[in-house]
Amino acid sequence: MSRLTVFLARLIGLSTILIVIAFLVRGSATIDATVADAPVMLVYAIISLAVGVAMILGHNVWSGGALPVVVTLVGWLILAKGLLLLFLNGRLEKRTFLADAPTDAFDPKTNRQSRNDRFRAEKFGFRSMARWNC
Repeated sequence: MSRLTVFLARLIGLSTILIVIAFLVRGSATIDATVADAPVMLVYAIISLAVGVAMILGHNVWSGGALPVVVTLVGWLILAKGLLLLFLNGRLEKRTFLADAPTDAFDPKTNRQSRNDRFRAEKFGFRSMARWNC
């Protein structure tokens, strides 16, 4: 097994543990506020796309045991997530990631959100949506 495989496996494992702990501490409010903010989701999509491409280019190993294959699959899944987030519009993102979000809250034609979404974003501390009137 290569050193790169072990490094990436440790990186993925530790990152996953830290993210789960952060979500347990902060709750689902962080996820709701993040999905409600379109510029943040775009940055998240670009970062996921870059990480996925880097993992695929650096570690595209389909043999040698379970660990190299799992690390390669995680890279492909991160790339797929980045592409999905990049090409979904706001309405589909909300329907996909927020189960209780109203589907008519985001109008892709005007690129505006309803009052309820602005209130929800302000409630979670994201005032940028109200300031930009999106």
